[in-house]
Amino acid sequence: MYPYHPVKHHLLFIHKKHIVDVRKLSNVAWKELFALISLETNKRKIAGGTFAIRFGDTHFTGASVVHLHAHLVQSNPEHKDYAIEKKINTGVLMRIG
Repeated sequence: MYPYHPVKHHLLFIHKKHIVDVRKLSNVAWKELFALISLETNKRKIAGGTFAIRFGDTHFTGASVVHLHAHLVQSNPEHKDYAIEKKINTGVLMRIG
């Protein structure tokens, strides 16, 4: 519903079980999440990016679903709209709240 723009990579990590609260994520799941982020960052040669977790009431998060999920995003400075977005924001538009 709200794609991030302009991005080179946008990965979404979703827990297999329905979890809404970040405090419900087990230590094992945290380790697996960080291992996946490390794996994808290396595989895609992501030099810099943003890692964000959305959880809880969507009224506060801007998420489109009530489910804990994480994003790994790398902007695309070579995209034609990057300079325009940079003036407005930080290069990538992300809906929060």
